[in-house]
Amino acid sequence: MLLKTPLLKVCMISFTEKTTINFGENLEFSLTPQTSNNGNYIIHVKDIKGDLMITKIRSQGYGCDIPYDEVSKTFVAASGYDRYNFEFYILTDIEFKKVGYVNVSHELQVPAARMKLLKVYECYVESFALAGHEYMKFKCYIKKIRDNHIEIVVENPMEVEIQGMIFFGEGIELL
Repeated sequence: MLLKTPLLKVCMISFTEKTTINFGENLEFSLTPQTSNNGNYIIHVKDIKGDLMITKIRSQGYGCDIPYDEVSKTFVAASGYDRYNFEFYILTDIEFKKVGYVNVSHELQVPAARMKLLKVYECYVESFALAGHEYMKFKCYIKKIRDNHIEIVVENPMEVEIQGMIFFGEGIELL
């Protein structure tokens, strides 16, 4: 779905040659400087790609907003501004993917006394389901891989995202 979204790009601009400000795929414009009679620079916004609207231009060095003329597509900057970053704020339509993530917590508990009973290359096989999602069953292997090292492997055949990552039976090593 298309949603109006503000974006920000911080960069230095050249007061002597063309600068391209790129916000990503098919969203960019260029800035062409022109010296004015009073020593300031008139910066022309050209080569606009994508459906975007410049909403604000700010000088980080002087901590002030710089007025932007939407009709002439220009803004004016003093010569001292060339030493500092500029902030360019735009508004554009971004295609967002609708998702239905669910956040479910599950604490896997294995008593330490039970882990101590394991000998090297022995394991327990457990199963568990997520609360509210009982159809999602996971098989878990609690393995002793060497002295004083236990590894827990959770099979994830449904490719469920776990703590921001998708695991496919990788192990978590416990000391």
